[in-house]
Amino acid sequence: MAVIKSDQPHVREKNNPVSKRCIFLTPKEAAELLRLSKVTLSRWRTEGVGPPYNKFGHCVRYDLFTLLGWADDQTRQNTSQSANDSRTKQRDAAWFKEYGWR
Repeated sequence: MAVIKSDQPHVREKNNPVSKRCIFLTPKEAAELLRLSKVTLSRWRTEGVGPPYNKFGHCVRYDLFTLLGWADDQTRQNTSQSANDSRTKQRDAAWFKEYGWR
C-alpha cells in the first residue's frame, strides 16, 4: 500500500486549512491503494470510467478523499445491484456532506 510522507511535494502541510482536500496521489500510489495496476487506471481514464482524477499540466493526480469515496461507492450487496441504486446515492450524499464536499 502507498505510504504518504509529509515531505512529498504533492502533499499539503497539516496546518493548511485546505489540507483535507489537497492530498494528491500519483497514479502509481492510487493503484497501490486500490490494489490495481497502473495500466488499469490508465485504461479507465481513457474509457471515462473509474475514479475521478485531476490533471496538472501533463501530470495525473488522484485526490485521496475523492478516491476513497469512489472506492466506497463500489460496494455492492449482490451482483445485480448497480451504481445507480438509490441507497448508493444516499450514502454518497451523506459522505460528501460529512466531509464538506459539494
